[in-house]
Amino acid sequence: MVERIYNLMKERGVSASELSKATGINTSTLTQWKKGLQKPSVDAIIKIAKHFGVTTDYLLLGEEPPQLDK
Repeated sequence: MVERIYNLMKERGVSASELSKATGINTSTLTQWKKGLQKPSVDAIIKIAKHFGVTTDYLLLGEEPPQLDK
């Protein structure tokens, strides 16, 4: 999950400080996640999903939402 968060940051050119400002999650917390010392809370996962416009399932499981037929 943390790898997907950091991949999104890289793909979209978002720094840790920018993500921190947008979500209210401390940059030190992001570093702890990356080092594997902590895991994101449910609240943090929701904030990050909303910020990047992805689903929590994507962050947690790597699953893309099903496409709706139009």
